[in-house]
Formats: sequence, C-alpha cells, structure tokens
Amino acid sequence: RASDATTFSDFIHLILEITNSSLRPKLVPSNIDLVYCLLHGRDVLKPLRKHGQFWELVQSLDHLVNYFDIALRQANLSDMSVDNVLMVFEKVSRNYETTEFARHREVILQPQFTYAERSNSSVVFSPIHLELLCFTVLE
Repeated sequence: RASDATTFSDFIHLILEITNSSLRPKLVPSNIDLVYCLLHGRDVLKPLRKHGQFWELVQSLDHLVNYFDIALRQANLSDMSVDNVLMVFEKVSRNYETTEFARHREVILQPQFTYAERSNSSVVFSPIHLELLCFTVLE
C-alpha cells in the first residue's frame, strides 16, 4: 500500500538523519563504533543511493565512510582485528573535524535534532541506534 511505503520511506529518512546527526564532525570521536559498523556494512546504503529523497544523507555518510576507509588502507595493518581497526579510527577521528571531508559534510548537514534533556546530549542516540544499525547490517 502507498501509505505503508510512505511510512517506511519516512522511517528510513529519519534513521539516516539520526545517523548523520550522530556522526557530525564534532561527534565522530564519540561514535567510532558506529563508523566501524557503517564501514563494515556499507553495502546496506547502496540501494538508498538511487532514491532522490535519501541521496544527500547517504552521500554524507559515504564521505565519512570513505575518509575512514582511506585512513584504514593507509595504516596498512597486518592484523585487521576489530581492536586494531578501532584504534586507527580513534587516532584519525581526532583530526576528522578539520578535514575537507568534514567541511563538506557540515555544509550538507543541518542539525534537525536537539537533546536539551541530557547533559551529554551529543550521544543520546548512540547505544540504541548503534545496536539497531549493527543488527540490521549484520543480519
């Protein structure tokens, strides 16, 4: 039904907005696990690239994933364990905010959400969102 498709489309758009908001350049260092999950499951975004209403949000995530993918390749790890990959991500995330990738994403991203009810509002969605996204990607 058309209403189901619209509801599902709105839900996907909301999830993409939340993901992008959670990964704004200043928040990336706090959400490295989410970056890892996106890199590991980047094919999940592939079908969404074809839809105009998702394109900008997916492109923003693609820029982020590409930045960390390049950093991971440049690290030339002999052991690609989760811990080693996360260590590389933590290191490069400290400089992410000053990169061209981040500047491009800041232009695209206009925050839609504020979380004044929490003292550390920047990570309010992270645990639930990360679990949902990783569960979906790894299914």
